[in-house]
Amino acid sequence: MKEKIRNMQESDLFRCAELLEEAYNKEPYNEKFIPNSALKYIKNKFKRCKDCSFIFVLNNEIIGFIIASLSYWADGPQAIMEEIVFDEKFRGKGYAKKITEYLEKYFKEKGVQSGMLWVKRNSAAHKFHLKNNYQEANDLVIMFKDF
Repeated sequence: MKEKIRNMQESDLFRCAELLEEAYNKEPYNEKFIPNSALKYIKNKFKRCKDCSFIFVLNNEIIGFIIASLSYWADGPQAIMEEIVFDEKFRGKGYAKKITEYLEKYFKEKGVQSGMLWVKRNSAAHKFHLKNNYQEANDLVIMFKDF
């Protein structure tokens, strides 16, 4: 199997939107996307995060992607992992770990010393990130309000 991680390109956005919608329509997220909303979401993220967005290609097929941004905090630059999404058929095979390590190396080479992400508690993604040395921030809460 031929695998490659490369920078995300505009021509990849439709496939990434498909992967996003597929992943988030299921447990534990159960999102209900209106037509084209996943694509609009991915296009917006890509526009802001183009330099820090990568796709995972296996045998010439995009099977996953990672979108990140660079922010700044009191102690300097900080990576924010906005989305890490993989085709369900390819989960548990180490591909997400490879792309995450690739992103971490990318940021480390740019002098970034820390990264953060949001994840739904007790999801497969939550377990994945705990296993890969991410820690829960006990003093932070993500809050939402429907309008």
